[in-house]
Amino acid sequence: MNSFKFTATACRSRTADLADTTNVILRDTEQRGLILRKQKRDWVVAFERKIRGKIWRGSLYQYDPRNFNVAAARDEVVQIMGEITAGTYQANRETRGKVATIKDMSAADIAELHHRVNPRLSDKTIRSYRYAIRYLTDDKPRLMRDVTTTYVQDAYERLLTTHSADTANQMLRSVKALWNTWAEEAEVDSKNPVAAITARKRGRVVPSRSREGALAPDRRKGWYEAAEAAAVRHGPTGTAYNALMMLFLTGYRAEEVLGLTWDDIEVDRFTTTLKGGARHTRPVTARLQAILDRQRMFHPNSPWVFPARVGDGHMGDLRKAMGNLGEKVTNHDLRRTYMGTADLAGISTVAVKLLIGHSITDITEQYIKSIRPQLPKLAVQIEDALLS
Repeated sequence: MNSFKFTATACRSRTADLADTTNVILRDTEQRGLILRKQKRDWVVAFERKIRGKIWRGSLYQYDPRNFNVAAARDEVVQIMGEITAGTYQANRETRGKVATIKDMSAADIAELHHRVNPRLSDKTIRSYRYAIRYLTDDKPRLMRDVTTTYVQDAYERLLTTHSADTANQMLRSVKALWNTWAEEAEVDSKNPVAAITARKRGRVVPSRSREGALAPDRRKGWYEAAEAAAVRHGPTGTAYNALMMLFLTGYRAEEVLGLTWDDIEVDRFTTTLKGGARHTRPVTARLQAILDRQRMFHPNSPWVFPARVGDGHMGDLRKAMGNLGEKVTNHDLRRTYMGTADLAGISTVAVKLLIGHSITDITEQYIKSIRPQLPKLAVQIEDALLS
């Protein structure tokens, strides 16, 4: 239940249970309007209540499970609700200045704001947001508050004349995410301009080409053995092959593997940063440990598990190594291979989601807790099925 009487202990327990979820709101049954809200990674203490037909919402401060004073939070919400009813409510001076500044931000600046709000986003994702703004505005100045549905629709149709439907649809997704960040930070209560376009896709949005690639069952084992042989043969320069093997054995996205540091690796588990910025932990199997040992042996002084051959960063492109293995597959095809194989092996959807970091919103926490201890064994079962 996400509605309960807030106490420091109850909130600490409930937020810990929901560590792997996003877009969650917990409501205090003792004081209407007091909520704990989590969007990407962090929880905030906030208020939300409908008064005289209008929904009022706002963030108060970041939630700290060690120092959360429930009584003080309730008192603050009572005061705010009273001011709203009386028509005298204003955010504090610091917040007003911040909101006014954000409301006047250009669309190009919102990509930087989004990065600050979500600091764990990969460089690749940030680049895609910047390209989306360029496509949207045609490199011309535009305030985010002036981005309307018509403006987005015109930009989308213009982009379709020069780029693929995949690129145009990616622009829509990126603009939608950026607008949501801007609206929340600027406390703007209006509908996302992309929503009206994607809500009725027929005639408005051109379908992207279907992405259904995966390694065929009779090709999986040979592909993996070829990657392993290449990694051993190339030694210190075989990092890309080791990374591809890790993608194959985990179902992670490329950036979620390539961004690993040795600080993320523990004895029996490792923690990566998912595409949306959340942190996710999964077990280390014997096969994964062999890959990690090989990388540590060849690159003992790098903070990255998969360092770039040139410079101080991590590896960024696996296409050449993938092409050398002879199969016409992409990094994401390996992810589909993992999920499809797990399904055919009889592994529950919830377990697979827990292993690859998909959000889970329709399953009870009690059930999720019962599955977690089984994940190391289930991870091995999926690997065995991949290589059978």
